[in-house]
Amino acid sequence: MAPLPEKSIAVLPFENLSAGKERTRSSPTAIQDDVLTSLATIKELKVISHTSVMAYRDAGARNTWQIGQTLGVANVLEGSVRRVGDRVAVNVQLIDTRTDRHLWAKHYDRTLTDSLGLQGELANEIATALRATLSPEEKVRIEVRRASSVPAYEAYLRGRAFAGGYQWDRSNVEGAIRSYQEAVKLDSNFALAWAYLSCAQSGNYWQGFDRVRRGWRRRQGCSRSCDHARSKNLAETHLALGYYRYYAERDFSGGIGGIPSKRAGSSE
Repeated sequence: MAPLPEKSIAVLPFENLSAGKERTRSSPTAIQDDVLTSLATIKELKVISHTSVMAYRDAGARNTWQIGQTLGVANVLEGSVRRVGDRVAVNVQLIDTRTDRHLWAKHYDRTLTDSLGLQGELANEIATALRATLSPEEKVRIEVRRASSVPAYEAYLRGRAFAGGYQWDRSNVEGAIRSYQEAVKLDSNFALAWAYLSCAQSGNYWQGFDRVRRGWRRRQGCSRSCDHARSKNLAETHLALGYYRYYAERDFSGGIGGIPSKRAGSSE
């Protein structure tokens, strides 16, 4: 078997250890996504996509060696999230898939306010453990806070929790849209929430759940959210644009990275 790249990693789905109502107010998926996206901006690292790692949601059935061979990575990151009141506890561990040896582990116990920049701190420490060198630009990008207020971030987390459910369920889609709309109302510069709002609206348009506002009005909503998301250079903004082209404009070539067709010109 070919040797696995030393500076390669898969960020596996985090476990939700919160109890009661706190379980629905915390979103391990959002934290996992934030860490994964931050790591993906580091040029020296090979980072596996979100779609590929979601097959390993069941923590009890994981075999790190098999995951390493299947995904072609030398390292995996596992984690858990527990929320109690206004505090969030996050446990993470970095494991060498070839030896099942723990390379690094840490426990974070933060207030919600202090947790807003946690993904940048995590990405920095993981990069250090993997001996990856960050350029000054990469360091700035991963340390940027995704939201400026706790209420906006909480609304965003609710949206991610809804989105983590069955995607063809109307209540999940509409719950995600409402939550993201609340997030951007509270923080109009929250580009990440705008991006996922656009994705959810595009999916909603495609599936035809909204029977009241048909046609161009729904497409206009997708387009406006996408434009807000594109005001910031985040990876998720490219995802939002792809969703808009594919699901709202029916521009299938443009949606998967091709050149937009003339009928999708309004998204440019």
